[in-house]
Formats: sequence, C-alpha cells, structure tokens
Amino acid sequence: MASTYPLNMIITSAFQHVSWISTFRSTAKAAGISLRVFAACTNPALSPACLMADAAVALPPVSHPQYIEKLLKSCLQLEVGLLVPGSPRELLKLACAKPLFESNGTKVAVPGQSFVSVSRDPVALDRIAVSAGTTPRGLAELSDVVRQPGNYSWPMDVLPRKWLNEDLDTLYLRNPGDLRRVPESAPVLITSRRSGRRMTVLTYFDDQGRLEWRGAVRSGILKGGGIKFAETIDDNEATLIVERMASQFHQVTGPVAFMLLKDSSGGLYLENMVPVLPKELSLFARAGSPIAGRLLLLGTGGSPEPNNAQWDPGLRLLFYDAPMILLRPEAAGQKHNGANQASFALQ
Repeated sequence: MASTYPLNMIITSAFQHVSWISTFRSTAKAAGISLRVFAACTNPALSPACLMADAAVALPPVSHPQYIEKLLKSCLQLEVGLLVPGSPRELLKLACAKPLFESNGTKVAVPGQSFVSVSRDPVALDRIAVSAGTTPRGLAELSDVVRQPGNYSWPMDVLPRKWLNEDLDTLYLRNPGDLRRVPESAPVLITSRRSGRRMTVLTYFDDQGRLEWRGAVRSGILKGGGIKFAETIDDNEATLIVERMASQFHQVTGPVAFMLLKDSSGGLYLENMVPVLPKELSLFARAGSPIAGRLLLLGTGGSPEPNNAQWDPGLRLLFYDAPMILLRPEAAGQKHNGANQASFALQ
C-alpha cells in the first residue's frame, strides 16, 4: 500500500520498549502511513529502544522541573504529531500539559487530567469499581491497623494514599511485627494481600470518550518459577464490569488498562487502572487488537473505520529477562493448564 500520511511520533521514557517500536512500524506500513519513530530517555546511549528508533532524544528525568518544557521543545523541533508515554511516572504531568501539546500540533495518548487523578487515588478508584460490581478491596487506615492488627487478615500490602507520591513504594507486610517498617506519618493505606487469577482488560476510547474496543488478558508465572506469561482470554464478567466503569468516566480518550484479580471465592477486585504502556501492547496488536492503528490514526488526524477486529484468544507471551516470545496454539480450541502445555508454534 502506498504511503498516504506522514507521521512523526515520539515514545517517552522509551528505555527497553523495542517491541513497541516494531509494532508501530509494521502497523503503519499496513495502514499506508509514512512513520518516523523517535525514542526519548535520560541516557539514549544505554537504551535499546533509542538504538532501534529513527532518532534518539535526550531528556531530563521526569521529576525535573523543566521536563515538560524540554519535551515540548523537542516535539516542536521534530514536528511530532503523536506522543506515547512509556512510564506511569509521567502520566499526570502529561495529562496536565495535554492541552499545551495539542495546541502546538502534538496529540498526546493520555486520558484527561481528571481521569488520571482518579486512577492514582486508591479510595476513589475502589469506590467507582465497587459501584460497577467489583468486591471492595477493604482499604484501611494505618492507625486503625496499628491499633487493632488482629482485626485484619495477614499478610497485607501498604499502598500510597495517592499514587502521586512517587517516592513511596508498595510494601509487603508478612505479620503485625512488620508495621514498624512503616513511618507513622506516611500517607498510606493498608489492604490484605490476595492471591488468585490476575487479568488485564485492555480498552480503547474514541475521541468522544466512547468505549470502542476491549479484550482480556490473564497473566501469571509458570509452574517451576522464573518465567512470566500473559495470555489472551475471554472473560465476560470482567469485561462487563469494565464497561460499567467506563460509563462513569469523562475526558477519557485512547488506551486504558484495567487490572483485576479474581480470588478463589469468586471475588473480583480492581487493583489498578492505567493508560496502557508500550511494553504491554506488542502482544495485543498481534492478537487482533486495533490499538496501534487507532493511535496512529489519532496522530495523523484520520477517522477510524468501524472496528471489525476480532479478539484472538489463546496467544501467550512469555517473559524471561528481556526476551519476549509469542506462542500460538497449533490446534484450535486447545486448553492450557499450568505448566502442562501441549506443543506451541513460535510466531
């Protein structure tokens, strides 16, 4: 297909997002888009993605007060039409600066500021999720747990009250004795740690904030340990809850991932909700997801055609250190169960 639209795009905090660059390039070629990909990070010489990109851009850390200013300057110089974030640490800054970038010709693949703020507030997020049908996470104040630790199920996780506190990491508490590791003044919430089946529902919202597409993926660690996987699945309950949540949001455009956990008793919990990052999307694009194409059309200003993409369940992505391997079942309808896998064909 002959190239119809030229587009320059930049992936920020690119680091190891090599697979996403390849995905954008192959999608652009199929769509007739003449694409140039720029990769930005603090040290391009040590970034595989920057070496793979058409050109590299050196930027200060996201926490630097001039990060947005320097990023905007680079976008103007390189005539960037689409900006895709590569780290959750920059989402709020980019959401706040989105009108500035877009008034200068650069579309930003981040939902609005209000959505990002809710996604980083565990209390507000749990409230919305419960109203859509999930099980409450049981968030507790640190002072309450310290005063009556016997009233709670252990082990527990300590979460920043606002994910805006980038200097606060999630802590794992095995028993009440570990509470001494948490500063009394820390702005945190505590919740019981749960185990079960983890899944992600990937979604795409159009320019009017309508939920245009969604598909589910489960993730975990293969028996024997050491190798993580993600596999495309069908889960009607999870996708229905995500659709209910989506109806409550405004200012949402582009891709968003809803991360859920289903425990052994059937409880379904929303653990997080974030705009999708590049490292998670190469599998989805090859599994029938229209996400990459939608983002490129956003950058070119094109109007997406009605979505006829079919979700292709049964694809598995294996993570072992840096490499990623995409596997497809050789026989249709083949079931997967733990480490006892039948043969797979390497894609």
